[in-house]
Amino acid sequence: ECNQRLTNLYNQSHVWLLKVSYNICKSKVESEELVSDLYVYLAKKCRPNIWYADSYNLIYLMKFYNQIISS
Repeated sequence: ECNQRLTNLYNQSHVWLLKVSYNICKSKVESEELVSDLYVYLAKKCRPNIWYADSYNLIYLMKFYNQIISS
């Protein structure tokens, strides 16, 4: 289930995730690392409460970014 959702997230929202992370970091390399960190986090934490439809809740993922940046 989680692997399929990660695949769907990548296929449906990868470019959007990169754009959001770039807007936060202002660095292509850092934004790619941030997106990679997000995928690793989601793979480790298979949490149904952050699922939405066949992927993940994008609002939650934006909050994840903000927490990473602020720490």
